[in-house]
Amino acid sequence: MVRLRDLLKVRECDLYVFEHQAFPYLPAFLERMSKRINPNMVLEFDDAIFLTFLHGRKIPRLIRMSKHVIVGNSYLRDYALKFNPNVTVIPTVIDTKRYRPREQYEFRGKPVIGWVGLAYNLSYIVRLRGALLKLRKEVGDFELRIICSRPLKMDGVRTSFKRWSYEDEVVDIRGFDIGIMPLPDDEWARGKCGLKLLQYMACGVPVVASPVGVNTEIIRDGKNGFLARNEEEWIKKLSLLLRDEELRRQMGKAGRRTVQTRYSLRLWGPRLAGLYKRLGGN
Repeated sequence: MVRLRDLLKVRECDLYVFEHQAFPYLPAFLERMSKRINPNMVLEFDDAIFLTFLHGRKIPRLIRMSKHVIVGNSYLRDYALKFNPNVTVIPTVIDTKRYRPREQYEFRGKPVIGWVGLAYNLSYIVRLRGALLKLRKEVGDFELRIICSRPLKMDGVRTSFKRWSYEDEVVDIRGFDIGIMPLPDDEWARGKCGLKLLQYMACGVPVVASPVGVNTEIIRDGKNGFLARNEEEWIKKLSLLLRDEELRRQMGKAGRRTVQTRYSLRLWGPRLAGLYKRLGGN
């Protein structure tokens, strides 16, 4: 009811924005109603939600009826352009005042390879089991730390679990020695906008990620992080970071600079506000 009341208020707005959609499990008639009340409707999305069964027909309709579409990466832009010529990419950004970089890069106890994410993405970590087992034989023991809503058990790999919370998130990420973002090379993964990768990098944590989607735009392989295409590369690049403190420091600082200069809230906040003002006619 609250959301329905909000829809009725759109006539008072210069511009209004739907993030993905107004009602996820209903057809587009409510969004269409709001469009008739006020044509200055903007749609935003930062996942390939159009691939899901429920939204495969609805999202194209919402894109067509929108005055403008804002998406999180070039893959989503190319999709949206099929239905609307007015599309702008605003990447996922990080508040670099909140995400402060770590200062030390020496190990304090066992090395920590860390991952933060949603429980339904834990399968991406499971894909790395073979590489992690071989890595352990090659470089010695390490801890795989999972920050999530539920733990992950992996035979042969020492794992630890910390329940995600907004209050602890930054401190938890700064506790990683290496941050990882493995992904399958499929359409859903190509639609992701790299949030966890940017969180690691903003905290000065060196990263290894799959070369899928926006990851290839964020990371310059060997400069501000590593890209790993297969099991052999995952082992090699994690091993390099685990063995070399100075490399971890260089990569961590380069990643932090990348976020500051290309993906910071300070940079993109005014740009998004300016876009809203132009679209709203102010």
